[in-house]
Amino acid sequence: MNRSRILWLSLGVNVVLGVLAFRALQPGSASAPAHREIPNQAGAVSNAPLSDAPSANPALAQLALFHWSRLASDNLKTYRDNLRGVGCPEPIVYAILADEIQKLFAERRQALVVSYQNEYWEKAAREGDRPMTELFTESYKALTEEAEKMLEELMGDWLKRFKGEQRIEQRKREWRVRYSWLPTEKRDRLIAMEEAFWRRRLEVEVSTPTGADLDEASLKVIDDEMERMHRQLLTAEEYDEFTLRRSTEARWADQAFAFEPTETEWRAVARLRNDFEKVRKELPQDESEETKATLEKMEQELEGTIAGTLGSDRYAEFKRGVDSAFIETFRVMKRHGLPQEVAIQVFNIRQEAQMHAEEVQKLAPEERETLLRAIRQETENTLANTLSPRVLATYMEYAGGWIKGLDEKTSEADP
Repeated sequence: MNRSRILWLSLGVNVVLGVLAFRALQPGSASAPAHREIPNQAGAVSNAPLSDAPSANPALAQLALFHWSRLASDNLKTYRDNLRGVGCPEPIVYAILADEIQKLFAERRQALVVSYQNEYWEKAAREGDRPMTELFTESYKALTEEAEKMLEELMGDWLKRFKGEQRIEQRKREWRVRYSWLPTEKRDRLIAMEEAFWRRRLEVEVSTPTGADLDEASLKVIDDEMERMHRQLLTAEEYDEFTLRRSTEARWADQAFAFEPTETEWRAVARLRNDFEKVRKELPQDESEETKATLEKMEQELEGTIAGTLGSDRYAEFKRGVDSAFIETFRVMKRHGLPQEVAIQVFNIRQEAQMHAEEVQKLAPEERETLLRAIRQETENTLANTLSPRVLATYMEYAGGWIKGLDEKTSEADP
């Protein structure tokens, strides 16, 4: 039995035993220690507890017969039933089973990671890193969903409600920030309203059998009523702002690393993207070349408008923030406690090196190869002077694969 299992079992068992002992020792309770008069050999009478009478005290009898070995089982349903059978609280049952399932899937996850790492560079060189990364992400997500489904089947409705309550509490924290622009009294009323409606939705989810489709008609009734209440509570201007802030487009900068829009920037771009989505939804829902061309033109115009709205420098910062290469660099630096400025500096080194490597592609093969080797050497020296050996080693392992390709570039014009 490993430490994790012992920890959860110890916590659960202590809760159960505490409850049993407390009930058993309550004076005047049905389970309190009873006494009887027992004559001794001298004819005197003594008060002796009925410790030898199992039926007199079921709680103490259960306590006496309890053993940890009676709980654990390789069959998780049996394990669950054993824990519940001794009165273990559902949150503890959930934590123990979640830990067991995590261990069941740990080996498969590790095998997936090792396979990804072993095959990454070879496939990335042929196909680019996107297909390989997407395949890994999809496979990892499938494993996670399989584990979650197993846990849901074990815990049933309790887990649905538990997760639903967690989501509501998370939303309440988000609402306090998202609706902070409203007057305090109106914000609190809006949050209370939202919570009440989300709890109604939760009841629909809990009452729906696992694997079955939700009752969309019931959910629509709830959503429509919530929408009417929003319009009644808020002024026209407040409702317009409310609609903008809860739209998907309002999160346009959420995935940008090392980029924080000002209120003016956020609002301007959110409205641009919202307007774009309204027009896009009016396009024919087909795959015709005409529709594709129209959408592509609209997207280019939108990007140009956003760039003009933010300005060239801020737009470049935003685009860098959503660049996967910068995100990898940012995470490595953050792992070592370094500020975002270091991540930006390292990313700029990469950009400059790759730009120079592209420029020399036009040269003759021998001259090109010499310059590419020089670019790689200079880049490695610059990184070594920028990062400590420990940080550089981590960077090279997780985000530095591009360096190997600097002197491996060849011109497409070569035979």
